[in-house]
Amino acid sequence: MPRQSATRSRSTSIFAVPEPIRRLFKRFPIYTYPENELPARCAIAAEDVPILFVFTDEQAAQSGAPSYNPTCLKWQPPPSPRAEPTSLPTRPPPRPASALYLSRRNFSLLASLYLDPAHPYPVASSVAHALCSAAEEEILASSRRQAVDVAHIYTDAQVALSALQDSLRDSETGWFFQEKGPTLFDASVFAYTNVLLDERLTWEDAKLPELLRRFDALVAHRERLLTKYWPEMR
Repeated sequence: MPRQSATRSRSTSIFAVPEPIRRLFKRFPIYTYPENELPARCAIAAEDVPILFVFTDEQAAQSGAPSYNPTCLKWQPPPSPRAEPTSLPTRPPPRPASALYLSRRNFSLLASLYLDPAHPYPVASSVAHALCSAAEEEILASSRRQAVDVAHIYTDAQVALSALQDSLRDSETGWFFQEKGPTLFDASVFAYTNVLLDERLTWEDAKLPELLRRFDALVAHRERLLTKYWPEMR
């Protein structure tokens, strides 16, 4: 008798799941669907081999050319086992490249890189808007401001590039932080400098590329990495 009373009190508790919902979940249990498979054109290597998928075009994919996306390109050069500098303080790489995507003069290049011409206009327009919004959010997150200030972006870019050049010139090895070879920090810087200086990308608004060309040490740093990992691009 006491056991029945306890069961009845639990069933009438305010925390109990209502019986209609209980019956619904019994009929339609939660199911986790498997992940979507990759397209058939993707060449899959052995399962124990890491695979990196990057933004690129057909011709560049066949030749292994560097990606035009900074985040992808950061990981394309194989990093050194010692990926991070051990000395403090360290300087973060600049993030001015996102500003290129906010310029209306560069929209045609943005569309050619990221938008599929086979998509109908409403889809292409929606994707383009999402790309520009993502670039704006990236700038706001790094600048900690409420709105995009173009003049402030270029000022910050010049300060960051100057600091990176000073750090690189202090190194006798040609790599950041006196490392004997390129590290993840070198790859992070190269991911942006190469996008800005890549002759395959015809930036209509070339203010940032022109600014970068004033820093000869960073230009030479980009050339060394190209020669080391993509000699065919020289």
